[in-house]
Amino acid sequence: MKVGLISPMGVESFYEGNILSDICKSYEELIEFTGDDLECMPSLGLLIMASFFPPEDELRYIEDQFYRTKKGDPSYFDEEFDLILTSGFTLQAPRAYEIADHFRSKGSIVVIGGQHASSLPEEAKEHADSVVVGEGEDVFPALLEDLKNGCLRPFYYSGRNIPADQLPSPRFDILEKTEKYNKVAIQATRGCPYLCEFCSIKAVYGNKYRKKPVDVVINEIAEAKKYFPDFHVAFADENMMVDKKYSKELVRRLIPLGITWEAYCDISVADDDELLDLLREANCVELEIGIETVNQAALDAVSPWKAKRAPNYKESIKKIQDHGVGVMGLFMIGFDQDDPGIFRKMWDFIRENDIFEADLAILNPLPGSPIYERLKREGRILSEDWTRYSWTQINYQPKLMTVEELKNGMIWLQKKSHSPEWMERKHSVLNPRVKRLC
Repeated sequence: MKVGLISPMGVESFYEGNILSDICKSYEELIEFTGDDLECMPSLGLLIMASFFPPEDELRYIEDQFYRTKKGDPSYFDEEFDLILTSGFTLQAPRAYEIADHFRSKGSIVVIGGQHASSLPEEAKEHADSVVVGEGEDVFPALLEDLKNGCLRPFYYSGRNIPADQLPSPRFDILEKTEKYNKVAIQATRGCPYLCEFCSIKAVYGNKYRKKPVDVVINEIAEAKKYFPDFHVAFADENMMVDKKYSKELVRRLIPLGITWEAYCDISVADDDELLDLLREANCVELEIGIETVNQAALDAVSPWKAKRAPNYKESIKKIQDHGVGVMGLFMIGFDQDDPGIFRKMWDFIRENDIFEADLAILNPLPGSPIYERLKREGRILSEDWTRYSWTQINYQPKLMTVEELKNGMIWLQKKSHSPEWMERKHSVLNPRVKRLC
């Protein structure tokens, strides 16, 4: 069987619909921004699914964006495949559907999975022969057996959270053009125990926190390193350091590898001095931490656990960065409790706490998240054009400000965070503290 595993591009991958082009054109002259500045990693989900195929099958992993063309279909559209697998987030869904429709018209069997398909399986089924809902590892062996016997089911629903020690390792050996990737995704844990209203990940992974054996993680890193000329690991965990004992064991094993890496985690990492010391020694260059907002009322409503941590944000951020690990603060604006004053408060917080990087996003009510369901019930979803669901577009009616006020406030805040004065401060004050990020 010839199998195409296709990772669809999202509009944001090529600057279309990005906040710098769609919302913030008025300050593009302040910074030089190209597609090279965006994160580019292969699809870990598809590489894991590849591990289920027998050696006699011919596997082709295709990164759709590498074949992008403005003059018609990409070249791989001319190829013949027996089976197409595609997967992605909401922003990628329209392109995934285009790919699926094309290959179905050529006679290929198409299977779709991932975050968006798991959230809206009936929609995905309109473009696929079968839809995998939830964790694919749970159902994919049965899917392949049904495919072999000619009795493929329309839906395969994962009925459990896979124990982490049963997860197969990704097939990095099937990748092409690895020089084009600037990061490599590795997953050490799955799930997050906290129930934030804006999070859509539980549609796939749920809230049960699971940890891969450390030996397996280290072996996967060693295997991946064979194929990438520029090797930097971006751990794909939703919240990597919930279990501090496990985290310290893993980080100790990363030290002799001599790699650079980054990870998503919560602010509680600051509670453990030993872990912070290990992170610095292991070349963790940056932690992406969901601070979300400086509006205490908003945190109380959407993330009670984070609301309890908010009074200590300043102390925690300083402690992490004083250990030589950069903090990328992940912020969202547009909660129901936010009024036009939130932009000034957000900027004051970023400036006063010397946050190394600030990822500023408009609240994105992704399908599969509780906030999407609530806003839909309230009649406040303004668009279900999934090409707009990129954290840079406004797809719902804010409560305490107009759409225009939210848009203009974000323009102002982005100007501040990219101003020459702030860039100079980062170079003169912050970079010396986090030298590996210079």
